[in-house]
Amino acid sequence: MDRVDRLLLFRDVVEKGGFTQAARHRGVAHSTVSRALRELEESLGMPLMTRTTRAASLTEAGEVVLAAARDIGQRSAEMVHALERLETLEGGELRVHALTHVGHALVFAAVQRFSEAHPTVMVRLTLSDGPLHFHRDGLDVALTVGLPAAEQLVVRRLCDNDVRLVAAPSVVAKFGPASAPEDLLHWPVVAYQSEEVTLTRWPYVGPEGIRTVEVRPSLLVSDGVALLEAVRRGAGVGYLSWFSVIEDLRSGRLVEVLPHVELPTYQPVYVVRADLRLVSARVEAFERALREVVASITPR
Repeated sequence: MDRVDRLLLFRDVVEKGGFTQAARHRGVAHSTVSRALRELEESLGMPLMTRTTRAASLTEAGEVVLAAARDIGQRSAEMVHALERLETLEGGELRVHALTHVGHALVFAAVQRFSEAHPTVMVRLTLSDGPLHFHRDGLDVALTVGLPAAEQLVVRRLCDNDVRLVAAPSVVAKFGPASAPEDLLHWPVVAYQSEEVTLTRWPYVGPEGIRTVEVRPSLLVSDGVALLEAVRRGAGVGYLSWFSVIEDLRSGRLVEVLPHVELPTYQPVYVVRADLRLVSARVEAFERALREVVASITPR
């Protein structure tokens, strides 16, 4: 029995009206309660109760310790209640972070699914192409492209990140059709550049293995959604994740450039959560919603 257990047992002795009542409440022997209180007094170096044959009363030190024991008991009960709420998916909030293009293409739909099933949980969604600060920002779930640098995180692959070279039909009509990656040197190009990543070297698979073409952007953006919108508006050809452009390709709003050229898969998309043995029901439910969204849009 550790000190916290002894403190709570001391509280029970006082609140239940004696050693016998506390022992009955805990389902232990009278001697166990008596020994625990003696050990607590010895560890603190002072008596907590004065005992006579007919009654017991608290010493001044006992009053101080009782207040602390009650506070510990209250905090413990609040903790248990909070954990129970996590498991029942009632109330509270879920804090989610994603890159902008991942958020628009995958997370919004997952939030909708999750919220329809669990309307009392508030989702706090942050979209940013800046560095991930999982613990500092108190996140429950994050979606990253590539493995995060932070330690003590559980990382699970959500989906592959195949890429497409796409452009508006008007751009292809004006400059195409392109027959080789080097043709893109004569096209207007929209490229991505953030604090951590610059994507102006576009890889492709050639006869001699993986090669790259160094494009000369006419427009650089630091936001994946802005990149997609610029490509839609005819600003140039873009190098984009499949899940960002699949609906535009299906509708004809965008067309694939160099469809016969194989492009290496970019870094996968991962679901990231804290390194905890017990994952909240909210996190598990949200991850299921994410995987359902990916399955619904994956090309057959």
